[in-house]
Amino acid sequence: MADTATADPLAAIIGDEDVRPIAVYVPATVKEAWKTRSQREKKSYGEIVEDAFAEHTPETLVRLFAPRPVESPRGGMPRLARPKVASGGVEVRPHLWVAQTRWIDEQVEASPLIPSRSALIAAVVESYLIS
Repeated sequence: MADTATADPLAAIIGDEDVRPIAVYVPATVKEAWKTRSQREKKSYGEIVEDAFAEHTPETLVRLFAPRPVESPRGGMPRLARPKVASGGVEVRPHLWVAQTRWIDEQVEASPLIPSRSALIAAVVESYLIS
């Protein structure tokens, strides 16, 4: 009888039922960059999401959605420019652990600036891949 505890320690903690595909809508250019990075680094889309979030704290996530002052070209009153939130686009389905999805949902719930889970993942991945 094989000792499963030593064979794969994560198998006892994380099973297939703990990983789910999450729908994320991104511009076609982001999907292409995501696919290219995934192939080049031999990482799953979910691992790319993990790498992208690793570069952020909860505070920097909110900054991705915060309005920024923009100077008027004619020297008038500055305006607040709201960051563009990916809408429409193409669907990508990274597989994330349930605990990761819960954490992302907590970030969305904690800030009125972050509109949705998909928007947060899309913004973080776009920032990571395109910037």
